[in-house]
Amino acid sequence: MEEVEKKQLFFVSQKRQKELLENPEVSMELRKRDFLFSMVAALMIAILSVFGFLSSLHGNYLAWWSVSWFHPSIFYGCLSLLDTGFGVIFLTKVRAVERKDAPGRHEKLLFEGFCFINILCANLTLFSAQKGTDLFFEYILFTVAIALFPLIDGKTAVILTGWNVGVLLISFAARGHALGWQDIVDLVALHAFCIAISQLRWSSFMDFENVLINLSENEKRLFFDSRTDGLTGTLNRTALREDFEGYLDADLCVALLDIDTFKCLNDTHGHEFGDRVLKTVGANLNSIFYEEKDACYRYGGDEFLIISREPKNAIFKDKLTQVQSLFEIRIAGTKVNLSIGYCVGHVDTAADLRKCLRVADKYLYEV
Repeated sequence: MEEVEKKQLFFVSQKRQKELLENPEVSMELRKRDFLFSMVAALMIAILSVFGFLSSLHGNYLAWWSVSWFHPSIFYGCLSLLDTGFGVIFLTKVRAVERKDAPGRHEKLLFEGFCFINILCANLTLFSAQKGTDLFFEYILFTVAIALFPLIDGKTAVILTGWNVGVLLISFAARGHALGWQDIVDLVALHAFCIAISQLRWSSFMDFENVLINLSENEKRLFFDSRTDGLTGTLNRTALREDFEGYLDADLCVALLDIDTFKCLNDTHGHEFGDRVLKTVGANLNSIFYEEKDACYRYGGDEFLIISREPKNAIFKDKLTQVQSLFEIRIAGTKVNLSIGYCVGHVDTAADLRKCLRVADKYLYEV
């Protein structure tokens, strides 16, 4: 049992991940975190670009990267404005998720565009490297911001890494510059590190959401069990006490049902037969009074209570007749009869509801 629990806590299968992502609450939380972390990444890159812009005004750039069409100050200025814009858009998306707005049609395209554009820009920072500085410093900062801030799954992480490495190799090949072995080792270590950390974060998010969902489901199950009679499947007296005040100041139809000579049936045919009768009554009540406005309670040993907000009294009476007609047949060769009494009226106070119950009990054998 302990091994199963540990597996649930620390490992979420691909199938379970798919189920979690289809959960509206998990999907909304993922959207919120993605937009929030992407906003932070965008603002971080924008700030770095401002520093790059200021530095480019007085920089002495590496000759082998010098190209006539590329001016670092223009590049950093445009990149700063671009990522500031991304940051503002992501902020509006975070607020939209907090308002529980439906997902936009182009949210995935926005996120992918942000990642791919900034990965391209990360490689373009190589063109702005100044003499005496680390060629890959800004590239590393940009790559880390894109790879580690947003929550991305394994497939997306591999695609982004492939795009990054591909652009990097093309950039070096275009300038006729070969990467040294140390550079290759460092870049492999960088991207391996980014993939590993991003997947640990993704896995941690999935584990956390899985625990939350399991706790929520267990809480709902316990709540349901605490309000449900285990034998008949109807609501129990605890549920009636909790629901009692909710029936005040309303037009109600109230009915009490009693199984005739139930004690005799129990004594003659045994408790197992008696349980079968109670289960049958509960199942029939739940199948007929199934609407949200209806509630069926096990009121006593062989008594059941129905409270309905049915506005049409005739419909309520027809349902009671339907319940009674179901017991005009024999159960295991024994005829079982039901007695039903009901009351209809407006209930203002708890005293009014108790009076309705007394009236229904008084007429229990007159339907």
